[in-house]
Amino acid sequence: MRRPESYLKLSYSLIALSGLALLVYVVLKAKQASFTHDESFTYLDYVHQPFMDIISYKTPYTNNHILNTVLMKYAEELWGSSELVLRLPNILACLLYLLYGFRLIRRLAPVMVLPAFLCLLCHMQLCDFFSLARGYGLSFAFMLMSLYHLIRYFEKPESRQLILFHAGSLLAILSNFSLINVYLSALAAYNLICWYRSGLHASSPPYRFLRENRIHLWALPVFVAILYEPIRRISKQGMLDFGGKEGFLENTFGSLISGAFYETPLGHPLFTVIKYSMLLLLVSSGLLIGWQMFRKNRHFFGEQIALCTAWLILMGIVVLSYLQHYLIRNDFYGGRFALFVYPLFMLNLLFLMDYAYRSRFRIFPALLVYSLALALVFNFSLNMNLRFYKDWKYDSGTKTAMAILAEDHARQRPPGNMVSLGINWIFEPSTNFYRYTHDLSWLKKNHRKGAKPGEDYYYLFQSDTNAYLAKGKPQLFFLGGVNVFLAKNQTE
Repeated sequence: MRRPESYLKLSYSLIALSGLALLVYVVLKAKQASFTHDESFTYLDYVHQPFMDIISYKTPYTNNHILNTVLMKYAEELWGSSELVLRLPNILACLLYLLYGFRLIRRLAPVMVLPAFLCLLCHMQLCDFFSLARGYGLSFAFMLMSLYHLIRYFEKPESRQLILFHAGSLLAILSNFSLINVYLSALAAYNLICWYRSGLHASSPPYRFLRENRIHLWALPVFVAILYEPIRRISKQGMLDFGGKEGFLENTFGSLISGAFYETPLGHPLFTVIKYSMLLLLVSSGLLIGWQMFRKNRHFFGEQIALCTAWLILMGIVVLSYLQHYLIRNDFYGGRFALFVYPLFMLNLLFLMDYAYRSRFRIFPALLVYSLALALVFNFSLNMNLRFYKDWKYDSGTKTAMAILAEDHARQRPPGNMVSLGINWIFEPSTNFYRYTHDLSWLKKNHRKGAKPGEDYYYLFQSDTNAYLAKGKPQLFFLGGVNVFLAKNQTE
């Protein structure tokens, strides 16, 4: 029989290999995949602004994920404007996510550590954002950092743990304003746990708000000074909507399920079963924590503080989502805006299953976590690709199309002649990105007014109403699946 130390060593080796494999995949995709609409918009409209204009939101629009924009700016100044360089901050965020993900799950029973790590990794849509020049990947990584240090503070109260918690939270918010609710929920969870634990020990001093929150109160002016102006400007413009009006279960959990399956067909019955299973797991965690509170189980709130913290933060996000929806008409998190909920939910599930495994029940929690990990890994392997991103699949051929256009121009057009490209408006940022970064000075700047007769080239969907303009013209490029083509208006 394998000794526990040997088993753990094998698990850690497989975890390292899994993390390395994901990192290699992220790097390859960042290098090869076409720059997308939103990335290009950020690059063209924000990256070249002065530093203070970026962080103050002088041009208010939520496409400006502040930390990502600043890091793109300085990455370009140091190493150029290739796709890989501009996506480098999120590639490094992937490394940070792996590190803190491992530090969070290494507390689990040895048999659970490897599948738990795979469960955190293998959400296909979430992983996309580590190879994109957007703020989401950065926010996931810094969120795990802040959560880890908050839990560590409860296990070993040290001021530096709370300082690192605030640092991670601030960087997460600067990466994606959606993470404000995570921070507020974490502060609420902190105070609830401190208040309850103070009553569990007769020798403990009573809960005092100012004493328990002195570091938080020191951090508050820093957060306000940095975040006030950007938040004020986007609130004034009504830009805090995130995509869904049905409810947290339907919009947020539903988005997480769809994003995990990615391109894999998902029937409605299976979708419904998974959605309500997620709800059941949340309710189960709440019932367990409530029961242990009723019993005043000091051991539970020592050993299972990670479960309590993760659950309270997740429930705080749910409560804030509903309050904001009904009070200020904000939408529920949906699509990519909801992805940060996945690590929080998965950690809640993993901590709950670890508790069950260490209690009387061993087979069911171990079987559930291993089955979930295998399903996620299998689905991940089916959907791995270096060509497109779920949210911007239409842009998957833009890089190739622009390269073909440049080759054709170099081969057949006399120098000095300006060339026009008629496009669907949605390709405006990405085509202009390649025009700018590849120094295609002979190509007129593209606009969003639609293709017109007489353009030199057309880059359109087959379904576009003005696709008839390219009818009968030679096609230089066609991409199935998204049915986009590049056509030349005249032969020479």
